[in-house]
Amino acid sequence: MVAKLDDYVIQRRLAPALFGDVLLCQHKPTGDLVAVKRVLQSAANAQLTLATNKKVRENVALERALYHQLNRVGGHSNVLKLRDEIEFDGYLYLVSDFCTRGELYELVSSAEDGKLELPVIQKYMRQIASGVQFLHLNGFAHRDLSLENVLVTDDDQCQVCDFGLATSTAKFSKETVGKLFYMAPEVLAGIQYNATKADVWSLGVMLFIMLIGAPPVETASSADARFRLIMNKGVRKLIDRWGLTNDLPATAIDLLSNMLEVDPEQRISMGEVVSHPFLLRSSSIASSQLIVVPKAEQTRVASPVKISQPTVSYSSVVSSSRRPESDGIERSGYRLLFHKIHRFFSRHNNKRVMALNHDSGSSKRAHAKRLAHGA
Repeated sequence: MVAKLDDYVIQRRLAPALFGDVLLCQHKPTGDLVAVKRVLQSAANAQLTLATNKKVRENVALERALYHQLNRVGGHSNVLKLRDEIEFDGYLYLVSDFCTRGELYELVSSAEDGKLELPVIQKYMRQIASGVQFLHLNGFAHRDLSLENVLVTDDDQCQVCDFGLATSTAKFSKETVGKLFYMAPEVLAGIQYNATKADVWSLGVMLFIMLIGAPPVETASSADARFRLIMNKGVRKLIDRWGLTNDLPATAIDLLSNMLEVDPEQRISMGEVVSHPFLLRSSSIASSQLIVVPKAEQTRVASPVKISQPTVSYSSVVSSSRRPESDGIERSGYRLLFHKIHRFFSRHNNKRVMALNHDSGSSKRAHAKRLAHGA
């Protein structure tokens, strides 16, 4: 049956989009509530934003191709599915399920201290990682993974969405795309990169935010003090400097350490993320015990075409990383996330300073200052 625009009744506008907007509609034949992305095709074809006429890299044609390919293989419960598409009067309408709980970002930012409960984090990460692995197995990398680009259904299922920056896994990427908080160092550096490994970094940032309530870095470059610490000593050291080692399961720290590995050659694959002990369903019972899985026994999920990362010194690359122009809609939510860092430090430093009973006042202030600068 051919979808018709008359089958949908607009309820309200949900959000602006680069080339149009997103509408909440009711599908008259079924009564279902659906989300409809309305795209002005002339703007999408020219890759010019509707609001500012700014050139962007989001590719609606590739997004449609991705949806069609995933539909052909049956889709995945943790990847947003395209229900219908309609072209009419210069507009393209992409119809998907309406995820009633909204963006995962909203759930995290509205949670107490910006953190979800550990079992919820584990469940959500299992779902998201499974969805991203499905994308990789079908020849696509997302390249814009973030809390904003995961929707949550009324039955608490996460669905990865927004594929406008997706790319083929069969070739290297070089475009500097995505959101700064989530962007892998090799993406920010503007060198050739394996987009599946960049997805792993972005997902690691998402996990870090859910566990701790703030992003690990502002940008993955040597201009960022916290990133320099991660680059030189690993994310474990950052967590230790913040005094949170005993607050997190060892398996969670191990997974973060392997996902937020600066060198993409040493970074784990999405297959290894999915099979990591922290995400196993039984891990909430014994999550404080670190289970080391030998490399030979870990499941690796290969890209459809095997590609190797060029040899490169990442310590030198990140020092020359540039700040890219945003390809997406600027959101005050990013400022909110970064403010959470400072609120986090404020709360955390008060606890740490109170515990330093044997330090002098100047030592306490110096210690708190070091914590606040992530060093």
